[in-house]
Amino acid sequence: ILLGENRATTDSLTKLPNLRSFTDRVEAEQRILKHSGGKGYVGFLDLDDLKGANTRLGHEGGDELIITTAKAMQDAVDEALAQANQSGNRVNIFVGRKGGDEFLLFIGTTNRDIVTTLTSRMISLIPERVRQNPKLPEDKLGRPQTLSMGMTTISPGSNIEAVIKKADDAVYKAKALGKNQVVFHQQKAKP
Repeated sequence: ILLGENRATTDSLTKLPNLRSFTDRVEAEQRILKHSGGKGYVGFLDLDDLKGANTRLGHEGGDELIITTAKAMQDAVDEALAQANQSGNRVNIFVGRKGGDEFLLFIGTTNRDIVTTLTSRMISLIPERVRQNPKLPEDKLGRPQTLSMGMTTISPGSNIEAVIKKADDAVYKAKALGKNQVVFHQQKAKP
């Protein structure tokens, strides 16, 4: 039974939490934020031009690219958590895989610098790790592999699907602005 439960919460390719597990964890974090008065951020991360990379590398190469990306994101999260703990900041950060080349990120902190540092680190770490992976030759990739990211805030009681949609909208803006960057969702002013 434990193995079945693991499959129900973990993405089989990347070993990251799957969408269901990610949203369950975010909902638990929302309860903590409600009691602590903290702040949360949700990110939607999308590999740039995975379809082209899949064409050039084949399906196995595309899977390797997704695995490499997931490991790099988890390493960036681990670095950020270690730095935050050293400085005494209360922070909770985790990533999950939505599916395909789409990933999700949760950052629970009142320190916006942690958010900026982590998202910048992810943007720079992905191409670095892909370059270092001998199973992903740059001549077959055609260009450095990059990542676009959309971020938005989340409050206690927010609908998680609506929050993910806002972050997804910000990813489209990041891609329209040239890819390989982080864009924060802008709230529309109410009349």
